[in-house]
Amino acid sequence: MMLALTSAAWGQQAVSARAGLIQYVEGRVLLDEKAIAPKVNEFIQVEKGQTLSTEDGRAEVLLTPGAFLRLSENSSFRMINGGLTDTRLEVLSGSAMVEVEELLRDNAITLVSGNASISLKKHGLYRVDASDGAYFRVYDGEALITSGDQLLTAKKGRQVELDETLARSKFDTDVTDAFYRWSQRRAGYVATANVSSARSVAGGAPGSFLSSLQSRWIYNPWFGMYTYVPYNGFGYSPFGYAIYSPVTVRYVVVQAASTGPQTTSFAANPQRTASPPTMRDAQSAANPVALRGGGIAEGGGGYVGGSSAGGSVVSAGGGGGSAPEARSAPAPSAPAAAPASVNGPRGR
Repeated sequence: MMLALTSAAWGQQAVSARAGLIQYVEGRVLLDEKAIAPKVNEFIQVEKGQTLSTEDGRAEVLLTPGAFLRLSENSSFRMINGGLTDTRLEVLSGSAMVEVEELLRDNAITLVSGNASISLKKHGLYRVDASDGAYFRVYDGEALITSGDQLLTAKKGRQVELDETLARSKFDTDVTDAFYRWSQRRAGYVATANVSSARSVAGGAPGSFLSSLQSRWIYNPWFGMYTYVPYNGFGYSPFGYAIYSPVTVRYVVVQAASTGPQTTSFAANPQRTASPPTMRDAQSAANPVALRGGGIAEGGGGYVGGSSAGGSVVSAGGGGGSAPEARSAPAPSAPAAAPASVNGPRGR
């Protein structure tokens, strides 16, 4: 019975043709001025024309497959169009950050702020601050900004004042704030959940994934959240976390640092790197050995090599904890009694 329930849970893939699924909230968050309090494994959709706003809270919303919108405190956006081929939303107030792990062919994301329209062109990390003196920043990636008859391109390290002049200047991408660091932690949880989800798909559940030839959102019941799983190869978060497909996750390795000689060990955590490793790198590091049996696909969030459902689980639903270490995603925590709630503790 447990196996049947687990298989059914893993089969809950996000197949909606719309952007706007609310993945996670903390604090006071409102949809069309009505406070929302999602239950465990319950997800609410922001429909066309609706406004999602935060007061003393934050929120994470799924856009096109591989793209996340995150709202800071006292912020809001209105969904103009939720179709994946033309996802369009207006940032009304406060701060919004969009993390694009992958922008799939035929998908498009446009942010609107005042009279400016911002088209995100590729993998990257983008931020709109729509309060007094509104501006748009590119931490990584490339965007096309239009306002009236003005048109300009902004790349990494450039910010644009969203007024009549669209003045462009440089900014230091290493200077961050609490909202940025919270977004980074959320990205770490998503990347950690990616490993177990990719492993589960590789183990045959759900089998339709590999036959579909499509990258997609996958629901991870052990983490109580959706994560992104590319169809093939390696991807990576703009924050530096590697994102694995069902094929490449078989070669996840970590060079364990120690006082003595370094050893190669298999681990559940995705590696954090400036660029995704190649298959050759992973194979040579593994020597090569494909991960088989036990571990995540059969047991949930534990380390590869034999952990059961009662093994170590990363509490991906909460926003708490410190920022990720320089070279690794958040480490597994103590066993959890149940999947983490989408309404977990605050994280600053």
